[in-house]
Amino acid sequence: MICRPISLIVTPLLMAFSGLLYAGEAENYYVTNVESLVQAKCIACHRADGVGSENLIFSSSAVGNHQAFDRYVNTPVKGANAGRVLSKITGELGHGGGAQVVQGSAEYKAFADYMTLLSAVESELYTVTPSASVGGFISPSDPVFVNANDTTSFTVTASQGYELHSVGGTCDGSMSGITYTTISVVRDCTVAAIFRELVVGGIDQDVEVIPVLPPHFLLIMIGLILALGAFNLRVCAASGCQQGS
Repeated sequence: MICRPISLIVTPLLMAFSGLLYAGEAENYYVTNVESLVQAKCIACHRADGVGSENLIFSSSAVGNHQAFDRYVNTPVKGANAGRVLSKITGELGHGGGAQVVQGSAEYKAFADYMTLLSAVESELYTVTPSASVGGFISPSDPVFVNANDTTSFTVTASQGYELHSVGGTCDGSMSGITYTTISVVRDCTVAAIFRELVVGGIDQDVEVIPVLPPHFLLIMIGLILALGAFNLRVCAASGCQQGS
């Protein structure tokens, strides 16, 4: 069994869902705002037995008419014929039915808004993957899906006894307090929080501390050495020791 990163599975599903949202919004707008105009102004010519273009045929089905517009407007690419539709309905480009709506009117705006929705290109999604070293946390900790050119933010928190050392990765961005915000995301990238142990008393906890005798203890030791030397001289004098013997 081949295991794949969850982002490779979820991202395409989210992009497909995003596309469905665009399509659903365009269809709902058509049914609510444009279908009545098509039935009143367009279907007389653009029907199976009419004299309108065979590339754009309407019926009594609102959803079917939306789909007909979708095929016509977005062939061969998204929005390819949106401008042509708007020109035709105002009587331009040799429209056989003449002007059906006036440019600038509410009816024209309804068609124009519908063309915009119908021609919308789904936003591309990128994956931002966060991580944190030992000594702290980053939230959210799961991959985040971001629309192209958008930014996203993470909360970075150090555990007790640790501090934030740096935030790296491939996304680029900046810290403000405990929040790290990426720059505009234009590709899959990462955010990596690096923590380190706190420094205590100016000495890193990981550094071995060499004991140092306090000054007063050294003075006592010197005093003892001098006292022992003096005592030794008295003993030698009493016992007749000769210097250098």
